[in-house]
Amino acid sequence: MYVYYSSTRQPVRLVEQLMKVTDAIETIVTSYGDIDLVARGMVVDAGELAKATAKPDTAEAIALALLKKYNVTAPVVVIEEIDTTE
Repeated sequence: MYVYYSSTRQPVRLVEQLMKVTDAIETIVTSYGDIDLVARGMVVDAGELAKATAKPDTAEAIALALLKKYNVTAPVVVIEEIDTTE
């Protein structure tokens, strides 16, 4: 979580939304753009990413390698879950 102050000096919380690794791989594989650039902007759970596997020499393996390249952070610890269905 990041906190910064807006132009009116009010604190604003920014919370990163984590994608599932399978969804991120699917997005990269089906992308028509630069897959390196697409993978660079994705944030996935490091713990889930560490457990993920793919068959060698497949598009999924390339996407997984790109995700591992750009998501080298510590596993996320959820302190409080926010219900977004309201």
